[in-house]
Amino acid sequence: MSGDYFYEGADYGFDPEYGGFSRSYSENLSRNIGVATDLRMANQLKAVSEKLNTGATTVEIATVSPDVFESIPQEHFKELNRLRKLVGKNVELTLHAPLVEPTGLTKRGWAPYEREQAERQMIDAVKKAHDLNPDGNVVTTFHASVAGLPAENVIWEERTIGDEKKKIQVIKEAVIIDENTGNFAPLSLKPSPFLSEDENTVEIKEKVSQINEKNWYDQLHHLDYAAEQGETALERGLKALGGPPEELKRGVKEEVAIMKGMSEEEALKHYKEHLTGKESKEIKILGDVNPGLRNFFNDRMQDISYGDINLRQAYNNLRELFDQTYRSLESSGSKAALEDKKKLDDFRNEIVPDIEELNKPGNVKQLARTVREGIHVLRSIEAKQIPQVLKPIKDFAIEKSSETFSNVALASYKEFGESSPILSLENPPAGTTIISSGEDLRKLIDESREKFKLKAMKDLGLSESQAKKEAEKIIGATWDLGHINMIRKHGAGVEELKEETRKIAPVLKHIHLSDNFGLEHTELPMGMGNVPTKEIFKIFKEESKNLDKIKKVIEAGQWYQHFQTTPFGETLRAFGSPIYSGGPNQYLESRGYFAGYGANPEIHHSMYGAGFANLPVELGGQMSGRSRVSGAPLE
Repeated sequence: MSGDYFYEGADYGFDPEYGGFSRSYSENLSRNIGVATDLRMANQLKAVSEKLNTGATTVEIATVSPDVFESIPQEHFKELNRLRKLVGKNVELTLHAPLVEPTGLTKRGWAPYEREQAERQMIDAVKKAHDLNPDGNVVTTFHASVAGLPAENVIWEERTIGDEKKKIQVIKEAVIIDENTGNFAPLSLKPSPFLSEDENTVEIKEKVSQINEKNWYDQLHHLDYAAEQGETALERGLKALGGPPEELKRGVKEEVAIMKGMSEEEALKHYKEHLTGKESKEIKILGDVNPGLRNFFNDRMQDISYGDINLRQAYNNLRELFDQTYRSLESSGSKAALEDKKKLDDFRNEIVPDIEELNKPGNVKQLARTVREGIHVLRSIEAKQIPQVLKPIKDFAIEKSSETFSNVALASYKEFGESSPILSLENPPAGTTIISSGEDLRKLIDESREKFKLKAMKDLGLSESQAKKEAEKIIGATWDLGHINMIRKHGAGVEELKEETRKIAPVLKHIHLSDNFGLEHTELPMGMGNVPTKEIFKIFKEESKNLDKIKKVIEAGQWYQHFQTTPFGETLRAFGSPIYSGGPNQYLESRGYFAGYGANPEIHHSMYGAGFANLPVELGGQMSGRSRVSGAPLE
């Protein structure tokens, strides 16, 4: 029913400005505000039934714990759909999926199998969500990241920009991750006196790029040093064996071939025998005549062995650095990267026929040449194409999470097509984890949509426009008002909250209603904290599509726990309307006072008696014990 006929009711007791909000909101609140079940319950069939019995038309099945979610029988999801249809066509069920970290990050670090496991858990949640309404698009909320993982230390500070003062985000400490090892560590953002930086100019990406460049050249240096050490020792041993010193030849018969010196080929042949622990007949004869000559020979074998070991170490390092660089260039896809990648392809194709031979001790000279050529190729890679092994953890998280969410969306679309559930990514409590701001959540959604689009075009044969349309339909945002309000703890205010909301509004799919004071993750009914509800919904109305159709679910678990009453009435009051609404809601079963003083709802007499005395004051009633006219206490 249109808000134009919606009874405004009394002012919000603590803030008269809330009066009139429901009219500007322009929708039937009782039909669009839903409630969440107790997240601790596995018997969600009972929990949903109890919520529907109150007259709620939207119920969110809250299954935050993976263990609890796994305890819900599969048949219950289908039974919930039957219950939904039995209650009425206007009833909708949504699902808050278990908290699973989509990046694959754990407190121990990152591993690809952790991400793949998270993906499988999410696909399972989407399939169960589909059972709630096989003909619709069930909103399924996933947290964009899970609290407890390392996050940037961000505060809002007031700075002078141009002629005006404005609060901006300042990162006091960042976190980086090594993609190869999965380990993460804090990153100091202290300015560099050498670069004449001040704290306002230090950028995380530039800092990480500098570290990656330093690490790249360090690796090249170690590779080059090992190759140099190996070649030097190898050449020293081979050269000396070309002719033993004259003083060691005394007393040795000239017919012993080794006395005339060895060719490189002969020396390496002896080296192969030396590695087996055997001593050639010639060396044994030399040792019997002149032990010093035997020692000389063994020392030269050690020289060659030292060179061989260093060269093989350099070769293994070359392979690792080659792989890192190749993957980095391949993922970049830029013209310059493709040109550098061709250099690596040419080098690899050149040595492939001889790779097996390089492992043989007799081919150590060829190994040395290969290592030198490889170093030269790697050194020719442009500086801007250097592998970014270390990454800011936020960039890393968006990259890995978008891979997970796009895969989940694709698997869902493959199986369910037009009735695929909506993956609605929620902002976690601000400051508690990696991705919690409007800007970061928007980046994650945009990247997830883009990856889904490309995969749908490739795997399903969808046109680009169709794939984009489906991506926008089934991937979006759940905006939790209480979660984002916690940026106040870090110095933000109302204007910053509005700006964060404005970034996410165009991709909005679902809303979680909870209030707090911006300091702790409490879940109060709207209007009982300092969330600027009116300003936020004004932005939603201006920026998002079909706001009237987007469900708003009350998340006030702590209110239930401490006060043992429903937060529904307080929430409606915060929206500027009384609890008397026009929706088919037993909790709101007065059916609304749309006609002012002339209203006489069907259950009026059972709730308020036969007269006007017990009606709300603004409808001609009077408060218990006070005069309706003056408000003075009655005798």
